[in-house]
Amino acid sequence: MSFDLLVNEEGRVQEALVTAGGAAFSEVARPVVLAARLDPAMEGGRPVAVRITLEVAVQPPPRSLEGSVRLGGGGAAPVVGARVCAGSACTDTDEAGRFVLYGLPGGDLEIRTVAAGLRVAPLHITVSSSEVVTVGLWAVPEQVDAGIVGVYARPGADVQRRTLDAAALREMPGTLGDPLRAVANLPGTQRSPLDTGWLLVRGADPLQTVVSIDGVRVPLVYHLGGYTSVIHPAFVDAVSFSPGGGGARYGRGLAGAVDVETREPSRVPEVRAGANVVFAGAFAEVPTPVGTFALAARRSYVDAALSPFLSPTAAASLPTFWDWQARGVVGPRTRVFAMGFGDALSVAADDGSDALLELGTQRVHVAHGVPLGERTLTIAPFLAWEHLRFRVADWDRESRRDHHGGGVRVEVSDPGTGNVNGGGGIDAEAFYATVRSDELQRAAAVAMPDLWGELRLGRVHTLVLGLRADTLVVAGQPGRLAPAPRLAAHAALGPRAGIDLEVGAHHQPAPWEVLLVFPEAASLELDEAWEGSVRGELGRGPWTFSLEGFGRTSPRLTAFEADGSLGQGQGLAWGTEAAAELHLPAFDALARLGVGESGRREDAEDAWLPSLYDQRFTAGLVATGRLPRLWSLSGRLRVADGYAVGGDSLEAFDALAGTFVTLDAPGGRTEPFASLDVKVSKRWVFRTWRLDAWLDLQNVTNHRVPERVVTGFADLPISQMAVGFLTLPIFGVEASWQGDPRRP
Repeated sequence: MSFDLLVNEEGRVQEALVTAGGAAFSEVARPVVLAARLDPAMEGGRPVAVRITLEVAVQPPPRSLEGSVRLGGGGAAPVVGARVCAGSACTDTDEAGRFVLYGLPGGDLEIRTVAAGLRVAPLHITVSSSEVVTVGLWAVPEQVDAGIVGVYARPGADVQRRTLDAAALREMPGTLGDPLRAVANLPGTQRSPLDTGWLLVRGADPLQTVVSIDGVRVPLVYHLGGYTSVIHPAFVDAVSFSPGGGGARYGRGLAGAVDVETREPSRVPEVRAGANVVFAGAFAEVPTPVGTFALAARRSYVDAALSPFLSPTAAASLPTFWDWQARGVVGPRTRVFAMGFGDALSVAADDGSDALLELGTQRVHVAHGVPLGERTLTIAPFLAWEHLRFRVADWDRESRRDHHGGGVRVEVSDPGTGNVNGGGGIDAEAFYATVRSDELQRAAAVAMPDLWGELRLGRVHTLVLGLRADTLVVAGQPGRLAPAPRLAAHAALGPRAGIDLEVGAHHQPAPWEVLLVFPEAASLELDEAWEGSVRGELGRGPWTFSLEGFGRTSPRLTAFEADGSLGQGQGLAWGTEAAAELHLPAFDALARLGVGESGRREDAEDAWLPSLYDQRFTAGLVATGRLPRLWSLSGRLRVADGYAVGGDSLEAFDALAGTFVTLDAPGGRTEPFASLDVKVSKRWVFRTWRLDAWLDLQNVTNHRVPERVVTGFADLPISQMAVGFLTLPIFGVEASWQGDPRRP
């Protein structure tokens, strides 16, 4: 560095100004320069004051220690911003995960590293003044992925929205590592009969909850049997659940909305392979100069795995499935996601009678984003083929549903940066549907060109006004149009306290097999429901408490009446839901309790009767403890009221025995459901790969109760009951190479 010096007649430095370079060391060098004594300048034989320029070279202390901090078990990715200390000297790692420490005293030193969410074992080294020591430090996650709860989030205009982070759900018992199965543990949901994966929200039918992937509606995201979703967990980033149906962005559902959000592509290659008692699967993702591409596939074999322990009839009654997914992300704005699956469930009796349910899909979703200032215009076209088949040999009856088509979502996002914001778009579907039921066959073109928009006011306290135009156009039938206003509000009462209000109308068309098969369906209007809820939340320390009251009235619900005719009846549901969450460094828990009723009636003058899936109370407790050495132990207890059967006894089919049994139903309901699941997990983390192993023991108490059969076909309403499954121990392993070890 350069100094401009003023030297007096005695050779003392009176001023020292930095003129070039070395600003970082000027405060260190200036006192040394000011203390310097120089020979005085002479003029005419006499000393005089002068200004001179002095070049000062600052030599750093000797380099004593250098190295890097990288993630173990996931491709050795660098850890940025980790604090590395040796003795009293400390520094932070750079973007490459590297660090350097200078001038360390010679002798034995302990290297300590602190990085958020990671653990690095201390390292003891010996340092001398004549050499540089190079070390490599490996970081592993502090704990196995936490396993329990979803939290309320308020992104954009969705005031009440429970979001499940995939990393926070992997270890939940009963999920087989699949975050989508955890939705059924949230307040607002009820357990699906036989754990078949159909979503039941506040007493509504399973077809009244809309499910989407990145905003695009899909008919089903769970395999039959409910063992897992139709998407490999490596593709899932979060699952958002709106028990009231959500904002105007969501439509074609009366009771709830579930949106699966796929994760961003990885910057490093990743390979996964795993298997359990139910299925095996693999996932691979590779970044290239053109883009990032991923592929996954899974296949079940639960029928073969359990056949040694079950009768041939029972083993043949277990569901089988396969699925695949592929994704390509090109540039920052374009992505293609494709998927397909096939399911089959056959129930056979000893007398030779049987029933078969098959379903499958093949889909391609494309999304392209166009920046519009702070907003983004997303154009998302898709193509789809859907197939469902239900056959009952004893009845000599078969029902099939196929449709080919697609649609497009055009959406302008809500940036959420100002006091006045909003968004809107087009949510359109069109397809050619074919329905075969017994000897009947119908085919028609179907279209639903829906429009929606929302206006959001405020940032801390928010008011959201939304409007959706729900439509239905079926060839040869009158068109349907119904406005669906929505209103949501949030009042913040403190950093962790608030009140949410939500009210609005929701519509959905009758199932396609009904619209096309039955002539009287041409006069049916869109099914309609008005939903409202008030929810309060309070957080204190590690605790979060919530209490919600809700009501839903449905003036139009398509249903088969007692005389066998098709019409539109009425529905009603109401209740309260309470939840408590606890989050500690090594322990998480969620407890919930729901009390309410749901009913149906054909006409306004009729008395209300319990709906098919009415459960007057539901309760659940889920807890996960993270133990040393990357072990975890979790448990799930679920309790629910029995289903109404209208008599003191009922006949139910026991799939494991292949026979019908007669059971008592005191008070006109089946016995209450209760089940305990326990899961123990262990993770081993190595430098570039990791290994997970777990034992998921479902239905520990072996409590087998009669439950309703869900077919998913509106033209085959089944009131028959079936007895649930036995204790199911599921052992699984998964190996992962590279990728991010903090990702589930």
